[in-house]
Amino acid sequence: MARGEVVRAEPVRILEPQIPLGELPVQWGGLPVVGVDGATLDPLGLDLRGTLLLAGPPGSGRTTSLATLVLAGRRSGAFPRTVYFGPGTSPLLRLHQWSDGATDVDGITQAARRMADHLRMPDAAPTMVVVESVGDYLDGEVDQALSDLAKICASVGHSFVAEGEVSTFTGNYGTTLFPVLKNARRGILLQPDVADGDTLLRTTAPGVPRAEARPGRGYLVRSTSVRLIQVALPEIVQESDPLNVAVGLDPIGVGP
Repeated sequence: MARGEVVRAEPVRILEPQIPLGELPVQWGGLPVVGVDGATLDPLGLDLRGTLLLAGPPGSGRTTSLATLVLAGRRSGAFPRTVYFGPGTSPLLRLHQWSDGATDVDGITQAARRMADHLRMPDAAPTMVVVESVGDYLDGEVDQALSDLAKICASVGHSFVAEGEVSTFTGNYGTTLFPVLKNARRGILLQPDVADGDTLLRTTAPGVPRAEARPGRGYLVRSTSVRLIQVALPEIVQESDPLNVAVGLDPIGVGP
């Protein structure tokens, strides 16, 4: 180095709080990209097959993160069919053209049973089942129907993603669905407290310091592996766009 020559330091990379999904590659390591790995700052590829629990407190970015998971599975080609179960007022209904779904307890129960029969077939297209506000469905016939559907998705390679607020999982000792999700030990815990990992996924996970709490910031849990991540932001659907879903009206095998 010549005398007086200025050496420019490489910029310090950080885990950004807002990362548009569209600015990330579609796949990483052959898996759909859903965000960024907090340790390597590389795109985060996630195997969405099987069950996945997405949980966090209010304001942690659960709905946005759920939208990202759906779009990641769809744009990568991993899951050309998507099914929505949840509230009829959800902004996720405007996300894209869902293949099937229902928004009331009876409709969800019937559709989940029908879907379970369909996904048992060897020629069933890869399907992602999304259950929003899953805490509303942790008892009765709907709980059993969703539990059976989750087991089938896990056994034959479809995707079952359940989203809920952390507090809704406490005290639900009679549910059959929550143990399926918990025992799979796969999920994304957004802004968790130190006890949430053991409570929800039987895996110890550190809490996110309050100063670092951002929507979409949390831990990816896969069995005993725990990694800090930032879930990417999905594409925005304009308010003027028409509602592009016929929930409960699109029979299995007919939608895109």
